[in-house]
Amino acid sequence: MSDQELAKAFGALVRELRTARNFTQEGFADHIDIHRTYQSLIERGQRMPTIFTAYKIADGLGMSITELFAAVDSRYRPPSQEKPD
Repeated sequence: MSDQELAKAFGALVRELRTARNFTQEGFADHIDIHRTYQSLIERGQRMPTIFTAYKIADGLGMSITELFAAVDSRYRPPSQEKPD
């Protein structure tokens, strides 16, 4: 998976989880104390957040950063890159 594909996958998942929790993009950005434009860029896959911002996103979604990263990994890992048993 390329950097751009990963950024898009991460952003799509964040958008899905945010909307499932009935947050607007602006409301969520305010909730986790980041700029709404930055939140938009993350969700569109145009920016990859720092670990600190990813932690804030996960916390704002009511999950751990480990759960957030595991969700990205399980949903978007191409079959050719699956982990061996």
